[in-house]
Amino acid sequence: MCKRLDTMKLTITSMAGNTSSMNLPTKEDVYYFIDLYKSTLKKNQRVKITCDILGLDGYLQGTAPIR
Repeated sequence: MCKRLDTMKLTITSMAGNTSSMNLPTKEDVYYFIDLYKSTLKKNQRVKITCDILGLDGYLQGTAPIR
């Protein structure tokens, strides 16, 4: 399997330790995904987001209302 070098690896880790990764082609796509993902998480949910190439390493708090 050939790894593309022109993508940015974004890793999402839940508070339970489950990890998911994806490769996005541009930094704009990374920021768009983060903004979209944040709107789907409830206010009481957070995940760890990392993207080494962009220097991102922090927690994302949800903004969707708790129902």
